[in-house]
Amino acid sequence: MKWFKNLFLLIVVMNIVACSSNDINITNVVEIQVTEFDTFGSVNHEDPVVFTDEETVETFMEAIHSAKKEEGVVDMDFGDFDLNVISSDGKEEGFHLWLREDMERGSIMRVENTHVVYTLSKKSTQELKDILFDLS
Repeated sequence: MKWFKNLFLLIVVMNIVACSSNDINITNVVEIQVTEFDTFGSVNHEDPVVFTDEETVETFMEAIHSAKKEEGVVDMDFGDFDLNVISSDGKEEGFHLWLREDMERGSIMRVENTHVVYTLSKKSTQELKDILFDLS
């Protein structure tokens, strides 16, 4: 009976971990490039604002890694920003970002998969607003 209880607890813990994380696994990020959204499925590379300081890069990555994957196929309006995330090995991954001053929670979407959206936490949404809306 004890093995059954342990097995049950293991399954519960695995489900909690699986549900609380997303499938975005980007590591060793050294640069974030932010541009205006242009079109779905590609990152706009025109006139990027570039962030390389460790604190800002970590803020962006915490927002991305902690975002909650939403169920179902989505149909989104045009985004507000594009993010180009660059790792130390030169790998790049693009995201569309929905972030407006009146939003409580922003959203992100991988450029290569425009049918899945991830919702940012309130905290991450505010932190990204503080970074992006204080540029002017």
